[in-house]
Amino acid sequence: MDYRSGKRQVLKRGLSWTAVVTAAIFLAGCDKQPEGQVVAVVNGDEITLQELNAELGNAQLPEGAAKDEIRNQALDNIINRRLLAGVAREQGIDSSPDFIIRRRQLEEALLVQMLAQKTARPMKQPTSQEITEFVSQNPQMFADRSALMLDQIRFATPPTQDYLKALEPAKSMAEVVTTLNRLGIKFERGNVQADTATMPLELFNRLKAVGTSEPFIIPGPGGVAVSQLVASRAAPLPENQVTPAATNLIQRRNLANELNSMIESAKAEAGIDYQEGFAAPKSGATTSEDAAREASSAAPDTQAAAAE
Repeated sequence: MDYRSGKRQVLKRGLSWTAVVTAAIFLAGCDKQPEGQVVAVVNGDEITLQELNAELGNAQLPEGAAKDEIRNQALDNIINRRLLAGVAREQGIDSSPDFIIRRRQLEEALLVQMLAQKTARPMKQPTSQEITEFVSQNPQMFADRSALMLDQIRFATPPTQDYLKALEPAKSMAEVVTTLNRLGIKFERGNVQADTATMPLELFNRLKAVGTSEPFIIPGPGGVAVSQLVASRAAPLPENQVTPAATNLIQRRNLANELNSMIESAKAEAGIDYQEGFAAPKSGATTSEDAAREASSAAPDTQAAAAE
């Protein structure tokens, strides 16, 4: 037997084994049965009881609800989604730049959310003293909480801070409008509702001092709001809700602080190179704190996570 003939036989045997292995894998997939922890098999792809429970989530079903029917409908939703996902893959959508970017965004968001949940679990419950101090330090959330109606003007943050000096003399919304028109700044105006529970204490105190007498300015990186109080209605938090609300807020604050420390530590160790003009804003600390707050608020329930 010459070299070429021997090589062909080796290749044939190799291809035969490959075909056998491939067929075995295919048949194994076909042999999958919906039993035990597997509630359904779609084209050889298993759907587990754990996936079904995740689909149902922690939904509180009303008493007398047809639980089996709701469960089966949830499973059908998974199957439909999986089949449509298969169609999308057949059409090459999973290779498109848009899909790759979105998948990365969703994956990172989920990882951060689960990191927040994991970080929250070992956190201690706040003490009675901590709760009392928090309630005392944040009256705008509890005893002095109010529902507000504001006349508000919003516009994109100008490239320079000159507008702030120009708006200082304005004692009415009409004067604000005149100043913005003179500066050539486009704006939108309308009535908005606000809850003092969402305000920092400093802003709440400032609003109390100004009252309905004149507008106040809240500059931010994404835009500027100039508001004037139109009406206010007392809406103190009911006494039986104070402790649970304060406990949750304290835990979210502590979680946000912990996540912010993680961000700062990771940034210090990371190698980050920016293209010119894309560097982080000067208020980088605020940016990381905002990211930490967003992550902590994405955790479904801090108290529940800590209790797990």
